[in-house]
Amino acid sequence: MIDTAIDGGDPVLSNVRMTFAHMELSRALRAITGEDSGANFHTWAVWGSKKAGRTIRQEDVPWLPRSLIRGALARAARQIFAGNVTVLDDIGRETARFVCAFSNPSERTETNLERWLQPLRRGPAEIGGQDLLREAYRHYFLAAASPPSDRRDELMLTANLLAILHEHHRLDPYIDAAMPRVVRSVVTRHLLTFSIGTDAMRVSRDVTRRGRSQFPATLQTIELPELDALLHGRGGLDRTPNSVRGSAARDWSELGDRMNFIVDLFRTRQFDDNLFAAPFSASERASLVHDYPTLASVLAT
Repeated sequence: MIDTAIDGGDPVLSNVRMTFAHMELSRALRAITGEDSGANFHTWAVWGSKKAGRTIRQEDVPWLPRSLIRGALARAARQIFAGNVTVLDDIGRETARFVCAFSNPSERTETNLERWLQPLRRGPAEIGGQDLLREAYRHYFLAAASPPSDRRDELMLTANLLAILHEHHRLDPYIDAAMPRVVRSVVTRHLLTFSIGTDAMRVSRDVTRRGRSQFPATLQTIELPELDALLHGRGGLDRTPNSVRGSAARDWSELGDRMNFIVDLFRTRQFDDNLFAAPFSASERASLVHDYPTLASVLAT
């Protein structure tokens, strides 16, 4: 599944395959952590991959004649496609390995976990290490062993944030190359929109709350020490602790700006039903098949 998705022969076809591969990985990982455990990394990656597809198809600025910025659009498409491949090739393969190892509850022992973790490369993500992924999968493992509770949900959020932080370290050079330096704030403010199901958002606006409370009941307060340190400790990812105010990004090319937005997005929507919707609506499928007939068989699955 992963090899077929990232073959790169047709970037548009590959992107749609990658989107569906993330959906399958999301379902498989959720079967281990619990159907009521909410989103995991791949649940979010479905929508990130769908957004990447718009850039790959050069649809981000449909109102602007492509001839005016053809070079910039093509460069962005190449970089975002390469980043899309990197995410599935790196994290997707490890999740597939994790699912194969721990689908059977009887195999979920500490000894087996330590054995499973051994192949992951030591070191920070910036230089190709997988320390963040090591801790992400350890927290998914712990979540799978925990009954539904505040602790289980905090373990899931911790795992998700560690995995997405690893991803964004890996994506940094691709995002940097895709966004011309002189227009990064303009691109962030006006062009970086995305959807999760029927929920449309802009990264340049604060994450909106879901219902009366900013966060789900089990994530209202943070008790897990490692999650608190990740969010609110020295160099923490959340610049406005326990509030969605101030979560808007000013420059998406800056890792800290991205993560400040993402941590509130993930925390507010851990259990959002929109996350588990089909990534492409019937009209979107029809439009894609019309423009790219080779997608018909993939979108029909």
